[in-house]
This record gives sequence, structure tokens and C-alpha cells, in this order.
Amino acid sequence: MLGVSQPTLSAWEGERKNPSVESLIQMSELYGVSVDFLLGLPEARYHRADMLQPIPPEALPSFHDTPVFSAPNIILTDTFM
Repeated sequence: MLGVSQPTLSAWEGERKNPSVESLIQMSELYGVSVDFLLGLPEARYHRADMLQPIPPEALPSFHDTPVFSAPNIILTDTFM
């Protein structure tokens, strides 16, 4: 099912080795749980209700001409050198 050897599985169980991201995804699909659950993280860790709300149409003009990314000493251009 997961395509891993018994020694690899034993190393995961004994916390001597960590599964790959691909293996975590396969296990989450196999057992019907989230990767967060497999990692022992709380289910609501990254779920913020305020981020799931739609932006009111009247607020959209305030986002025009606002950079998506900005950081000191970094210049973003649309040309490549």
C-alpha cells in the first residue's frame, strides 16, 4: 500500500527516521485523516475564520496599487537579466 520496507516502517515508528512528504500524503489518504493529524498537530492550527470570509466589494479599491510583496533591499521587476 505505502511501498515501504518493514525496516523503514520500524524506523518511522521508533522515531529514528521521518517519512517523506509523499509518504505522509499517502498515509493521510489511506487512513482518511489530515497530514496535520499524522504529525500530531491541532486540526485548527492553520484555519483562520477571518481569512475565509470574502472581501466586501466596497473594500476592493483600497487594494489597488498595493504591492503583493515588499521587503527592504529587494527590487521586483518584470524583466529578466
